[in-house]
Amino acid sequence: MPIAIDRLEADLLAPDNSSQVFVIVGDLDAGAADVLDTVLRDAERDAQPVVLQLGGVRFADSTGLAPIAEAVRRCRRAGRRQPEIRSVSDGVRRVYATLGVRWSPQLDLAAWDAAEQNGLRLWQAKN
Repeated sequence: MPIAIDRLEADLLAPDNSSQVFVIVGDLDAGAADVLDTVLRDAERDAQPVVLQLGGVRFADSTGLAPIAEAVRRCRRAGRRQPEIRSVSDGVRRVYATLGVRWSPQLDLAAWDAAEQNGLRLWQAKN
């Protein structure tokens, strides 16, 4: 069942008993950050690892991608496997490149943190 708001949709594919795969489609910006944060927090309640497919993201900015970094931090603190990013669109790649973050299945959190220290983060998680 898709979760949609404004121009973002997060759809959970049928779990394969080893992970929860979310296909994210649309614009991943300030207007969608809270939606992505909710999706990730809800998914973290399950013991299965989270996989994000961001290939369908048309537009992205650092604000929209920040919830992924927050999810990585929460998972590390809890000793759980961090979300895996299996595919990204050109828009997501551009944001990562601008921030100096290497794209890989595991978010380069050290590079993300360095970018945040330079003032590039605009979104704050609602605890």
